[in-house]
Amino acid sequence: MGFRAVWQHQPSRNYVSGLFLSSIGDGVQFIANSWLALQLTGSAAGVGWVLFFSSIPTVFLSPFMGVYVDRLNRKNIAVTMDIVRALIILMVPVLYWTHGLQPWHIYLMSFMVAFCDKVFQPATRAMVRDVIPKEQLLHTNSAASIAGQLGTGLGATVSGLLIAAVSAPAAMVLNSVSFLLSAVFLAQLQYHRSQAPVLAKATFKKDLLDGFSYIQNHKNIITVYIINAFLVMSLYTVNVLLVPFTRHQLHLGPEAAGYIDATFALGAVLGGVFIPKMVQQKGRGMVMSAGLITMAFSLLLFSQAGTLWMAMVGYFFIGLSFSVYSLFVTVAQEQVLPEFQGRVHATFNTMFGLLSLVIYLGMGHLSDVLSERYLFVFLGVLVGVASVWSRVTLVRKMRLETV
Repeated sequence: MGFRAVWQHQPSRNYVSGLFLSSIGDGVQFIANSWLALQLTGSAAGVGWVLFFSSIPTVFLSPFMGVYVDRLNRKNIAVTMDIVRALIILMVPVLYWTHGLQPWHIYLMSFMVAFCDKVFQPATRAMVRDVIPKEQLLHTNSAASIAGQLGTGLGATVSGLLIAAVSAPAAMVLNSVSFLLSAVFLAQLQYHRSQAPVLAKATFKKDLLDGFSYIQNHKNIITVYIINAFLVMSLYTVNVLLVPFTRHQLHLGPEAAGYIDATFALGAVLGGVFIPKMVQQKGRGMVMSAGLITMAFSLLLFSQAGTLWMAMVGYFFIGLSFSVYSLFVTVAQEQVLPEFQGRVHATFNTMFGLLSLVIYLGMGHLSDVLSERYLFVFLGVLVGVASVWSRVTLVRKMRLETV
C-alpha cells in the first residue's frame, strides 16, 4: 500500500488532515511564543522557561493520561483537547490587547496547552492503531509526518510574517483557528476501537502498573524509544536555540526565524516521502541509524551558518534527518498491543519530558553565557556518538527489518 491508499482510506484521510491543521497552530505557536518570551524578558532564558513549563505536564501527568486514553473514547478525547487548546490560546491576544500581558501569562498558557497536548498525543497515536490496518501503518505515519511538517512549516512562515507586520498575539489568533478546524476533521473520523475499553472492574492503579509491567517484559520497545530519544533531544535543543541563534548570531528578525523553521518542515516532508522506499531497500534498522548519523552532521553544519541561506540549508537537513521519527513510531506501534498503546506511549512521553526539562532550562541559560554555535556543535558530537551505538544495536542485534 502507498500514499494513494492512505488518502482513499477515510479514517486515514481525516486523521492526516486534522494533524495538518493542528500542526499549522504548532508552527505558529512556536515562533510566536518564543518571540513574545524574548520580548517580554529580554533574555534567551525566557524562551527556555516557556519550553520548561511546556514540559511539566509530560513529566508528571503522562502516565496517568495514558490510563484514561486506554479506558475512554480516544476520538472524543482528541476533539475535546483541540477545542480546549483553541480557547486557552485566545486568552493571550486578549491580555495583550488590553495591556495586561506579563511573562507569567505566557508560562501559564504554555503549561495548559502542553497539558492538552500530552492528552491529545497518546489519544491520536492509539487511535491510529485502532483504525489503520497494520500493513498501512508506515505509510499512514509517513503521510502524517509529511502533513505535520508541512503544517508546522506553513505556520512558522506565516507566524514570522504576521509578527513582523502586526504582532505575535495576532499570530496566536490564527493558531487558535487552526485547532478548531482540526477538531472539525477529527470529529468526522469513522472510529471503532479494535479493543473494548477497560472499564469498572480494573482499578486505575492496576491499569497503571499493568502498563509498566508490559514495558518491562518487552525490552525491544525500551531500546527503540531510548534511541529515538536522541532524535527528540535534538528537536528540543533546536527549538530552544533557534530564535536566540537567529537574533544573536545572524542578527535577523522574527520573519527570518519563520523562514528557517519552515525549511525544517521542507526537509522532513522530503524525508517522509522517501522513508517507506528506503525501508524496503535497506531495512528498518539501517534507515533508523542513518537518520541519527545525518542529524549529527546537520547540527554541525547549522552551527557554522553565517547567513540566512546557510542557516536554511542546515535546518533543511536537520528536518530531513528527523523524518525517520515516523519509522520509530511505526515500530513502537507494531510492537505494542492496541489495549496498551496509550499507557506505553504516555510512559515514554514522561521520559522525554524529563529530558526536555534539562535541555530547555540548561540550553536557555547556557545561551546567555555561551555562543549558540558552541551548543549546536556539542549536540552534533553527542548525537554522532549515539549514532554509532544505534547502528550496532539496531542493525546487528535488534534486526528490526524482520519485525
